Amino acid sequence: MKLAPLYLLDTCTVINLTYSQPITNFFESSFRTFLGWVEVVHTELDNKANTRPPLPNAPLALQWGISNLGTPIQVQDGNVDFDSIFTIRASIAGTSVLAPFAHLGEAASIYHL
Repeated sequence: MKLAPLYLLDTCTVINLTYSQPITNFFESSFRTFLGWVEVVHTELDNKANTRPPLPNAPLALQWGISNLGTPIQVQDGNVDFDSIFTIRASIAGTSVLAPFAHLGEAASIYHL
């Protein structure tokens, strides 16, 4: 049985890790068993990797996440307070009408913790 991850990585962190191979190697060797991600982060990376043109490093970040972070945690059940998640998101990113889902992966990760 795999234990719950101690650290949940958000979309930007996963992308940023892939820009530096030494940092990526360090995370893989030091923290791999402690890392995880939520489904929203996986979805955000998938969307960024599959837009045309893709966000730089998003395809690599998606593959790194799949290889190193395990099965994404689903924050979707009867006990989830979506209002709280969106309140956290608004606290991080504001309430822009242009990007209503910006930073949703971060907010879902914080909510899960």
